[in-house]
Amino acid sequence: MCRVIRSGLAIALAIGAVTGAGCAYVQPQTYYLSTARVRHQQDDYLWNDVVTGMPEELFVHWYTREDSWDDDLRPHILGKDGEEGRIVYRVGSGHRTVMKVYFRDGRLEEVGQWVLTEEGPVYYWSFMHKPPTPPATEAILARLAEREPLSEPLRLEEIEAVRGTCAFEPGESVQTAEPLIITERRGERWLDGVKRGASTEGKDILPVGSPFKVKKWGVTRATLVDENGTLSRIDPDRKDGVCHGVCVREGEDVRLTRDLLIAAADEDSRRSPEATVRGLGRLPAFWRRRTLPAGTIVRLVSWNECAGLDRISSAVILVPGETRGDRPLRFLIDTVPPGLFLPAAAPGAAETASIPGADF
Repeated sequence: MCRVIRSGLAIALAIGAVTGAGCAYVQPQTYYLSTARVRHQQDDYLWNDVVTGMPEELFVHWYTREDSWDDDLRPHILGKDGEEGRIVYRVGSGHRTVMKVYFRDGRLEEVGQWVLTEEGPVYYWSFMHKPPTPPATEAILARLAEREPLSEPLRLEEIEAVRGTCAFEPGESVQTAEPLIITERRGERWLDGVKRGASTEGKDILPVGSPFKVKKWGVTRATLVDENGTLSRIDPDRKDGVCHGVCVREGEDVRLTRDLLIAAADEDSRRSPEATVRGLGRLPAFWRRRTLPAGTIVRLVSWNECAGLDRISSAVILVPGETRGDRPLRFLIDTVPPGLFLPAAAPGAAETASIPGADF
């Protein structure tokens, strides 16, 4: 049983872990600040929109809420204060400030934000300051002045829908994503993965791309059925052994089935170039960008289907013509919707473009 702890002005509520591992102590902000919402407002919106040296009037244009706004997630200016010779804008939503933006002599100097920190069993909110990067240049300011602040809303319901597609549903078409060994256990046909370095000589191997329908996919057992009606069992934890629809493979060319927005910094940056399907992510407004139309052929460098606790797929691609010097740029797609990639040789695919400097 945990207890309420009071220390000065801070009030922390202790929550007993179900596992009996102890208590987690959380400041009261935890109960009125949605961690996921704050993260989206900070990382997907403000940090993608502002740069050091940004003119104050441009920032005000981007973050003054109007009745015409249809993006409820987008944070906006809640108030304006003065502090040690600087102008400070409080930014957030629902009357809750999640960030402060500081201007000196009409130029953006730094940003302060609430950060949820974990130290052992203790979770607490702290307010941290740092200048955004990169610094403003003429090219960056020109892009920010031209772009419409409301043109790229983040659609959380669509992201949740993508997360929900990781489950295998009865009747769904799947393919094997790797060679599988056909074995027999207690009179049942099983599909097992090939252990790294193990010999497959004399084994009955099911090739990559073998089609199945899902008969059942439960917590402890999954059953697939092939075109001949033959049932096969597979460990439900082996989600990487099969893939939804048609499998795509790392190191090969794939065709986009939807428009894809790509963006990259003007110069080398710690942050990798990024790409997204509109609504599933937001890219830095100050980066150069273009849209790849559906049907474009790209090279799939890496593919993590339904990975991590969020069960959201991600990928890294190479795009024809996108290089820095003689080095191809690798674009990270943080949220990949199902069916975004098809093999380049699939019906309707355009001619595969060569990608200079690709090295796998």
